[in-house]
Amino acid sequence: MRMSPFLSATIAAGVLLCGALARAEQTLVEPATEAVDFATSPSARMLSVSGYEADPEIAELLAPYAAQVAVLEAPIALNAQEMDRTMAGDWMADVVREAASQALGEDVHLGFVNRGGVRTLMPAGKVSRATMMEIMPFDNAIVVFTVPGDQMLLLGSIIASRVYSSPGFPISEGARITVDDERQLVEFTIGGEPVTPERDYLVATSSYLAGGGDNMELLSEDMAPPRDTGVLIRDAMIAHALAVAEAGGEIQPPAPGRYVRPE
Repeated sequence: MRMSPFLSATIAAGVLLCGALARAEQTLVEPATEAVDFATSPSARMLSVSGYEADPEIAELLAPYAAQVAVLEAPIALNAQEMDRTMAGDWMADVVREAASQALGEDVHLGFVNRGGVRTLMPAGKVSRATMMEIMPFDNAIVVFTVPGDQMLLLGSIIASRVYSSPGFPISEGARITVDDERQLVEFTIGGEPVTPERDYLVATSSYLAGGGDNMELLSEDMAPPRDTGVLIRDAMIAHALAVAEAGGEIQPPAPGRYVRPE
């Protein structure tokens, strides 16, 4: 599993902070003459840490990581409206398809992710790299499969079977899955055209799903190995937010209508 520099810095800072707290506990907790159960003993008491000077050694260790954490927390874009996990999942699927198309220089037909990988909502207003890490804390890379049409229809059936459950599989804009009350695939279109067995499709997803995660054995066992774009999903999300901000815009909610019921 890959680990981005930002994530490794955050983990390192956490480790150092835990060490600092352990040292503080050793310094501040008054020694007991006998073993004390701090959870139940009426003699146990909390000691205030206010009024103590910072440990210069710990401060020196934390300084370079504190600078990187500040970068993580700095606003990078504005989000036009709050997105719940469902909306954030659709937005993530759009970003995955967009980033894969850019990385390969080809038009990727479908992007999809698993809703279980969307860990929280995206708040309205200022968002940061830390926001994107909270939404997608995993170092999952974007990979692209070349999927024969018959397997594409099977993939659509698997996605349709999970449409009313969580986690499900958010899909990118331009794809449309019609699913009945029994969660059976009725129709699968991309760009308004029905998916057909006679052609191949480029499908972008996460390395987690490509490895069979979330019961996606179709990808791990029945498909030719995918191409790795070398781009982490989270990094693509950050790049998209930065590009939107540079263009003077705001992150927009994903277009609706990706899953429909038959009329």
